[in-house]
Amino acid sequence: MMSDQSSSPSAIGVPAADPGSTKPRSFSFVRVFLAVLLIATSGVAGGFIAMRVSENRTDSSAPQWFAPYVDVTLTPTYEFQDPGTNDSLNVVLSFIVGSKNDGCSPSWGATYSLDEADQQLDLERRIVRQRQRGGDVIVSFGGAINQELAVACTNLETLTAAYAEVVNHYDLSLIDLDLEGTTLANVTANTRRAEALAAVQKARRDAGEDLAIWLTLPVAPDGLDSEAVATIDATLAGGVDLAGVNLLTMDYGSSRRSSVSFVDASTAAADSAFEVLNRAYRRAGVSLTSAEVWQRIGMTPMIGQNDTIADRLDIEGARALHKWSRSRGVGRMSMWSANRDTACGGNILDTVVNNNCSGVDQEPGQFAAVLGASAIEISTELATTAASPEQRGAQADPSEVASNDNLPYDEWRKRREYDIDEKVVWDGVVYEAKWWTVGDPPDAIVDHDWDSPWRVLGPVLDDEPPLPPPVTIPPNTFPTWNVESTYYAGDRVQLDGLGFKAKWWTRGDIPTAEPDNEWENPWEPIDSASIVVTSK
Repeated sequence: MMSDQSSSPSAIGVPAADPGSTKPRSFSFVRVFLAVLLIATSGVAGGFIAMRVSENRTDSSAPQWFAPYVDVTLTPTYEFQDPGTNDSLNVVLSFIVGSKNDGCSPSWGATYSLDEADQQLDLERRIVRQRQRGGDVIVSFGGAINQELAVACTNLETLTAAYAEVVNHYDLSLIDLDLEGTTLANVTANTRRAEALAAVQKARRDAGEDLAIWLTLPVAPDGLDSEAVATIDATLAGGVDLAGVNLLTMDYGSSRRSSVSFVDASTAAADSAFEVLNRAYRRAGVSLTSAEVWQRIGMTPMIGQNDTIADRLDIEGARALHKWSRSRGVGRMSMWSANRDTACGGNILDTVVNNNCSGVDQEPGQFAAVLGASAIEISTELATTAASPEQRGAQADPSEVASNDNLPYDEWRKRREYDIDEKVVWDGVVYEAKWWTVGDPPDAIVDHDWDSPWRVLGPVLDDEPPLPPPVTIPPNTFPTWNVESTYYAGDRVQLDGLGFKAKWWTRGDIPTAEPDNEWENPWEPIDSASIVVTSK
């Protein structure tokens, strides 16, 4: 269980991506993977990721891509864009669901709108940074809690626009639909979702882009249940070019016999799902070889302690699972979650699921290293031919991304003290303090990532909104500050429409001045907004 806190489809209601946008375009591993397969192999009609190989061939040399899930709204924030935190170039950001007040408005975990996530979590900036690293992001809709958009939004045209909004906002080339629990049983929503996604996919392709769509479904050791199969059928029948089905190989509970290991249960689940998926594609009129079917299967274990106490995946189990997946030619490997890919401290019970650690002995990032071993990589040559420098973003100089004068945070100052999590701008890049620091340039060259008190969040974007102007107070609310007057602690003045209170004796110190550190300023601002309210 993963949680965060028909006829040719019409493109009606699908907003197209803005062709005039100056946002850095993603250099997509999905697009490159597709290019490699089209060059190296002949594809199956109607298939996004397809390989034409000999019948029934399973081969460890078949390409496999890896992308761990990241719980976007979890605290503390997982810095997926930071190489010191995350070695995986590709991540699955989760979960987009209907908002609490409007089920047709996409939100992150029913907590942040898309714009709020960009402002409060710096999400778009961090995505740009991830792409500058040579990676990409996938966005996952749904999850085990909250309402997936197709369930929450019953108007087809509005639903289509909601999916398109997310795809266009982040310029996505691959999305993931994590459908669990009662969502799977909602036949009407499944049909509506398929029609909406098919329309978004068509609009994307009409605009010269591609959009791969994966379903992520729960599975038992004996395979997919009837509701999962019906969801696959509905998706294909609705006109979606389905790239694959990702299996949630986790939380087996009573469906796994005690004599069967977690790894063996997972491999049995995948073997059974293979037959189901093969038949589903045939029912949809798509004939695939065995190798092609395996390329359309993904596996996502829950690393460490699962929600069900008896289910647990340790590092050795992860190695065995990865080895088996390579032997079968499984096309995708993911895991829940990157946030948990570290050992728990001694004050946390290993049998209690924790969102921020695995509950098993491991090194930080070790599950990703094991499950992502031998995953396809993007070569410099492919990067050069697959996307122009403008499309890949300003990798050599992130500051070139910004083209306006709006800064989201104050510029770094040499003499100013910064506390943990404070953010600054320096040379067109946004940084966040990892601990207390003063005098350390954010862009200083260091031998190791841990030597720097700063982490890169990403560039200043070319469409940064201007900071809101300060709220002013009515004239004559307080005496106007005078350079020749002496003020004592508690005295109140106003200057340039703003109110200030003296912290100690002061004379000649301009209230609106901005010294490097707060303790150097004899004035503290008065909450202008509260003054305006009380004065009415």
